[in-house]
Amino acid sequence: MKLDTQQVAALEEFSGKIAAELVFAEAGKDEGLIPAYSLLGELMDRIGSSDEVMKAAKAMQALLGEHLDEGRPWETPTLDRLTAFNCWCEGLHAATKTGESFKPFDQWVAEAEAAAQADTPAPAKAAATPSPKSQISNLKSEIPNPPPTGAVPPELLELDQIQSIDLSENAELLGEFHIEAVDHLGQIEAAVLQLENNPGDRDAINSVFRSFHTLKGVAGFLHLKPINRLAHEIESVLDDVRNDKLEFHQGITDVVLAGRDLIEKLVAQVGDVIHANRQPDTAIPVSSLIVRVRAVAKREAVAPAAPISTLKSEISDSRSTAPIAVPSAPAPVAAAAPAIEPEVAAAAAPATRAAPEKQAGNSAAATAASRQESNTIRVQTGKLDGLMDLVGELVIAQSQLVEGAREAGNTSGTLHRTVGQLARISKELQHTAMSLRMIPIKPTFQKMARLVRDLAVTAGKQVSFEMHGEDTELDRNMVEELGDPLVHMIRNGLDHGLEPPAERVAAGKSETGHIRLSAYHQGGNIVVELKDDGRGINTERVLRKATEKGLVNPNQRFTEQEIFQFIFLPGFSTAEKITDISGRGVGMDVVKRNIERLRGSIEISSELGKGSTFRIMLPLTMAIIDGLIVRVGHDRFILPTTSVQVALRPQADMLATIQGRSEVIVVRGKTIPVVRLHRRLAIESDVTNLVDGTVVILENGGKPCGLFVDEMVSKQEVVVKSLGSTMRNIPGISGGAILGDGSIALILDPAGLIKAA
Repeated sequence: MKLDTQQVAALEEFSGKIAAELVFAEAGKDEGLIPAYSLLGELMDRIGSSDEVMKAAKAMQALLGEHLDEGRPWETPTLDRLTAFNCWCEGLHAATKTGESFKPFDQWVAEAEAAAQADTPAPAKAAATPSPKSQISNLKSEIPNPPPTGAVPPELLELDQIQSIDLSENAELLGEFHIEAVDHLGQIEAAVLQLENNPGDRDAINSVFRSFHTLKGVAGFLHLKPINRLAHEIESVLDDVRNDKLEFHQGITDVVLAGRDLIEKLVAQVGDVIHANRQPDTAIPVSSLIVRVRAVAKREAVAPAAPISTLKSEISDSRSTAPIAVPSAPAPVAAAAPAIEPEVAAAAAPATRAAPEKQAGNSAAATAASRQESNTIRVQTGKLDGLMDLVGELVIAQSQLVEGAREAGNTSGTLHRTVGQLARISKELQHTAMSLRMIPIKPTFQKMARLVRDLAVTAGKQVSFEMHGEDTELDRNMVEELGDPLVHMIRNGLDHGLEPPAERVAAGKSETGHIRLSAYHQGGNIVVELKDDGRGINTERVLRKATEKGLVNPNQRFTEQEIFQFIFLPGFSTAEKITDISGRGVGMDVVKRNIERLRGSIEISSELGKGSTFRIMLPLTMAIIDGLIVRVGHDRFILPTTSVQVALRPQADMLATIQGRSEVIVVRGKTIPVVRLHRRLAIESDVTNLVDGTVVILENGGKPCGLFVDEMVSKQEVVVKSLGSTMRNIPGISGGAILGDGSIALILDPAGLIKAA
């Protein structure tokens, strides 16, 4: 195989991009599947006449196409195949540079699998025919034919350059990464030392694996390539240990600890940039350690890991030959970091070639950063959950005290003042405890910005992305759950909503489409709004497609809002053809399901030719809600006030029946179905005539429903309690709460009730 200069450049660029996608790809998930498919198409366009590369890339793209057509996520064999293809491309690129020949992909893989079947490394080949590591499943970040221990391939030497850290673009994310990385490094050290005493400890192995996996993923996103590649190599070895393909032994302990120490030095450089605005000026070599890690994976003998006291000399042997000045005290990392031995502290300090005068000049900034960092601590989320539970119990106890004083008829002014003071303190404590779990939504928004940029390139569209209100705070768990729905909504909006440049110009718009993502407070809720200036939603087309797919009754009439909600039906899509981004009828139903699980709702407004707006309404927290307490017979129930529109006692002329069975109420000219709660839950009711009871109008996803109850009791803040696994997923019931008199009330799920109606 002979490639020209442009083809070699295309192969090199492809290898780097596909390796970045493989970093985040996992079996059972679809992240990176569409970009990988697109990259293979781009490679074929640029590689042109190279038959072997074209043949292998075409077969690989066909395999990914099967996943996309069938809506399947990544599978381990597919990941292994794509990884092997990428390794083959790297080997082909390296061989072409030196003018050597290289075997076709299928032959190369066959030899690798034969070597793996024999559980021995492939026999020695000529330098022109590299072979992969003995187990094809571990090819995720390998280069064919790892050289003997001590010889470093040119591709790995590129990792030994000085880190480039862009503080202007990712300052907040880098800060979070630095703090979390310090924690993970501490966990790695403790778990590895535990494994030395008990090599079969699965929890310790999983702990080390998870820490390296997290470091790898975030470092890849922040373009910290040395950390990313080293963590990934070690993660691959640990994955073999987890899957019982490799027995944990002393050699693994050595390379894992050595990798942990080098990553600590690289993370310390990130800390210097964050706290002292001091860019790294010394390279920390990782290539030789990666060679040792790969040798361990092949069960080859390796030199023992250098003790931590000798790591300074390893750094001085890098391509930067200047002497290393080690500060007398390490740079601050985190207030919660454990104390370490002086020798370890000296080795962990960031390497620098700065003169003593420069260090002195930066001391004031470092001291100020240390003071600022000492004002914050990291607390496990489990402890915050425990605090929220205790505050919830306090709120319940305070409600019971108020209820007890009222029933006792106590008129003591002192008691009433004390109860009032307790109520104020409880409420303040409750709000403080809630605020501890609140984090800005900015990191999630920043990930969406990256997603828009990548999708715009894939779709061939020009897109301007704006963020507003990214400092809005939301419960940490809700921020994490919000990521997936936003990904699906942005993909859908960019593919279906925004027109191609030519179509926009023909419609009198600018070539560049606009997507705006914002967050703000509205009442007691957080609103996350996604707005575009694209085509808008064609209700006639949506209704026609839903009818053709058999998702709705063709004889039924629907309002505009009801038609908008069809896009959340499983299997629904208006796309004429399947694209790399969307069109398979999956995703938007997941959006609605995830938002409803967070006790939120989605509102849609759209104007044909002007654009669409999606509003996600979320409560501030899932722990405590404002509830409307209603009574049916001897039982009381709680309705979230966010779903309640109005409560009324209906007049006779407002009521009607459809076909003599379904009851409806007419409110402001709108016909709303009525659900009798006592029939829905099969309980006794004191009131059976609609005009003698209360109808609570609920709305979810643009659909209204009237809930008939005996009476409305009161409005109260309640602490949400789980009903346990045996009562989970009951339609119309989302949880329970303890009322002031100690009784238990079920929290009703408006979405489930409306669906039943």
